[in-house]
Amino acid sequence: IRNMLALKAAVIRNGKRRTLEGDSLVPGDIVLLEAGDKVPADLRLLRSHGLAIQESLLTGESLPVEKHIKAVSEDAGLGDRECL
Repeated sequence: IRNMLALKAAVIRNGKRRTLEGDSLVPGDIVLLEAGDKVPADLRLLRSHGLAIQESLLTGESLPVEKHIKAVSEDAGLGDRECL
């Protein structure tokens, strides 16, 4: 999994945009994703538009999974948590 993660991440930390190493992200960082980016960590989505993530290496899904910001049930399985 470590090799699949992004080496760099565009984030907003303390109100300032910066580029950080993916392994230096901390809770509270707001990660900015653009088309083609690798996702640098487990994230909760705050805003998105037409976001689909290729999760095949983790889940075996053959097609990208559409993501949204709607909350899901607390007991939803990991594969059903489309806001994360």
